[in-house]
Amino acid sequence: MENVTVYGCENLTTVGAVVANDESSAEVSVEISRIFLDLETSRDETIACLLWGDTFPYTGTVTEDGYMLAHASVSVGLALEFVDGCYRAGLVPGSTAFTLVPDVIASLDECLDSNMVDVVQPILYPLVEDHLDAVFEAALLDVMGEISDLICAATPDVSRSWGDVKGSFR
Repeated sequence: MENVTVYGCENLTTVGAVVANDESSAEVSVEISRIFLDLETSRDETIACLLWGDTFPYTGTVTEDGYMLAHASVSVGLALEFVDGCYRAGLVPGSTAFTLVPDVIASLDECLDSNMVDVVQPILYPLVEDHLDAVFEAALLDVMGEISDLICAATPDVSRSWGDVKGSFR
């Protein structure tokens, strides 16, 4: 069975982790091959867009649907601590890197769509991209407790599991 979103995009994600030999830290990376973002564009009418249907005199705001197909990569550094039989993870401040690379951006606003590649994307996208790391790190900080709980649940702790083998090498 193919794993696709409601929009028909495949959910292809690769996750990797490198744990330090002393198990005190880990670097986690996630590669997401295709992301679909449902967007809405909004702008004031301008003289530069008269060719694409803006009115003169200007009557206000043009709001239309849009979308972005993109790929992304995420990397984070985790500080690990073994407490009461479980690993607890803490985010290393400033270690988060979130990169979203647009493959296709489109809008039903003909003016924006016609100028997307040459004007809109080169000017506006760098402004958005600068904020992605900070926003993603703040969101990640909010769920670090849940992440630690998941890591704890995955830590073998009974003799029938790999826990004894891992313990021998600790």
